Parts: sequence; structure tokens; C-alpha cells
Amino acid sequence: MRFSRKLNFSIQKRELEFLSALYLLMWGLWIANPWVNSFVSSAAFTEMGHLAPEWVWGIVITAIGLFQTIIVFTENCELRAVAALLSMFALFSMSMLVFYSNFASTAGITYLVIAICAWLGFTEILADVKNGGRNGKK
Repeated sequence: MRFSRKLNFSIQKRELEFLSALYLLMWGLWIANPWVNSFVSSAAFTEMGHLAPEWVWGIVITAIGLFQTIIVFTENCELRAVAALLSMFALFSMSMLVFYSNFASTAGITYLVIAICAWLGFTEILADVKNGGRNGKK
């Protein structure tokens, strides 16, 4: 018996954008939380703590996540691309800092996978711009 169905693999770009936005928003809010000191709980955050205090990381990452969460629902591909780039850069940087600080930590690979999702969303946005003009529409 022969199967004639084609496999159709498509990337849902807004979902990828929303995943990284939600991850950054929630992570940033948790780190900015004044009742919990997350950076002392794990050696994985050592290098991040050397660069900036925990609350600064929390505010910056929350701002990036909030920006992307709001922008993902717009039709402006240029702003969505900027938000995806910010998200990708933040997550990749966090991943590298955690890997450098504690290579055995699972946080580094988690950040890296979410950064790859942000990159995939970014490439889909670029395809929209290429195929449909400035706002992704023809």
C-alpha cells in the first residue's frame, strides 16, 4: 500500500513569537520579584550577577517580554522583527552566560531552545516582509 499524502510542516510564526515573549515576560517578573532572590539559588546565574544586579535583569527582561507580547498582535512586521531580534539576543546572551557559569545547568539549554524559537519566528517575519511588503500583506 502506497501513501500519497504529503507531509505539511509549517511554522506558526506568531506562536513562536508569543512563546519567547511569554517566557521572557514571566522570567523577568520572577527575577524582578522582591520577595525571592533567585540568583543566589543557583551557581548558573553567577556571571549574570556579575554583569548586573538581579532586579536590573528582571526589569530589562520584563520590558523585552512585554514589548514583544504587545507587538506580536500587531500587523507591523518591522516592529515584530525588532522584538524578535531583542528576544533572540536576550535569550542567547542568557544562555551563553549560564553555560559559561555552569555548563551542567539545564537553564542554558532551555534559554538556547527558546532563542532558536525566537530566531525561527524572526525568519518567518522576514519571509512575510519579502513576500508581502512592509506589513506582510500584498
